[in-house]
Amino acid sequence: MTSKYLGSTEGLTVISADDQSVTYITSEYNSGVQVGDIKLAALSDTDATNVVGSELVTNGTFDTDVSGWTLSEGDGTIAYSSGTAVVTYGTAPTSFQQTFATVIGKTYTITATLTGGTSSIRQFYYKDSSDVSVPVNDNPSIPQSSTFTATTTTLKVWMRVAGSGTGTYDNISVRLADQDRSVNANGLQVHGTITKTPVATGADLVGYSGFSSSNYLEQPYNSDLDFGTGDFSVMGWVNLTATGSTEGIFTRGDNLTGAYIWLRETAGILTLKVSDDSNATSDSVSTATLPTGVWHLITFGKRDNTYFIDVNNTSVSTPVSAAAATLSNTSATLILGLEFNGSGAVNGSLALFRISATAPSAQQIKDIYEAERPLFNENAQAALYGTSDSVTALAHDSDTNLLHVGTSAGRSVFQGLQRVDNTTTAVGSAISASNGLVVED
Repeated sequence: MTSKYLGSTEGLTVISADDQSVTYITSEYNSGVQVGDIKLAALSDTDATNVVGSELVTNGTFDTDVSGWTLSEGDGTIAYSSGTAVVTYGTAPTSFQQTFATVIGKTYTITATLTGGTSSIRQFYYKDSSDVSVPVNDNPSIPQSSTFTATTTTLKVWMRVAGSGTGTYDNISVRLADQDRSVNANGLQVHGTITKTPVATGADLVGYSGFSSSNYLEQPYNSDLDFGTGDFSVMGWVNLTATGSTEGIFTRGDNLTGAYIWLRETAGILTLKVSDDSNATSDSVSTATLPTGVWHLITFGKRDNTYFIDVNNTSVSTPVSAAAATLSNTSATLILGLEFNGSGAVNGSLALFRISATAPSAQQIKDIYEAERPLFNENAQAALYGTSDSVTALAHDSDTNLLHVGTSAGRSVFQGLQRVDNTTTAVGSAISASNGLVVED
């Protein structure tokens, strides 16, 4: 059976024959294969422009005072209390706000933590083209987050108490994000400067590098990554430029407090460390050394109650029992390219990182490796030709196994996930392809 293909105004969707995975392709990215219960698909751009992320909120941590916040609604007050901001309802709903510039088309992640309060209606909002509420619940210290793509050049965020009493807020943050291409759309915040360069000379897909204690990618607490006692998997491409000291490729936790998942590399050897702080740490160590200067697909996680590591399409570790570890941690953040404590930055590049609440089979890993490996070759094209994402026509040639995708920019020809040819004449409403002969209207 062959894959299934869907075209829409938002691009091309490739669905595996068994309906167990999906890939999204546009003129700007190739998401890579998203398998199972996908929770994140990032680092998939074809734009080689470096990304620079800084904190846009002034005094969102309230370390010493509540300066930088302006009353925008009502007649209540704001006060500093032990490193938090306390908003008090007056005679009407009360809001305190900040406004700052955004770039249309860029993605941002907003976070806020509700640490307490007595009002029954405590809210946190952001606004660009419309008012949107970032959900803030009554569970103390659990940060709430929202990711959005800017449609205007100005963004407003505000704390709001709409019922009698108080609301206590902390750790309000807005940062530029690398987009999550899964259905969850929950991006990775950019800290510092992340370098983006083609994965090979002339290739579309870019790798993310330049990691350091001040340059890394982070996702605030995300309940989707609390896997409990269930299976999970992380999959991504890694190209090391140097090995030796210990480097953190992937961490999800709170500096070894509570449950954590931690993939490290030392002298080219991978170690997966997993713990819930109640059960003994489980380590799965690879038996192979990763050569430098070469892209590898690394897949790790928990399958059938054991932890595993695969490199490319080969198991490189002895499966380790997962024991009774419960991998849920409401203080956990996800970091790519750096260890928990700000040391151990990766010397190399990362691309196409995905997280799933299910674990792929050995055959699925093999299929994904074979489908994505061509994207890392010289001159490999991974996206729709041109700048239009709107697919006007589709045709699959079963004789050549080529997929023809029409847009206003021309016809993109795909072999698997790689674009191998294109035309520059707009395609109208139909394409017919058989035995290498293509007719379009």
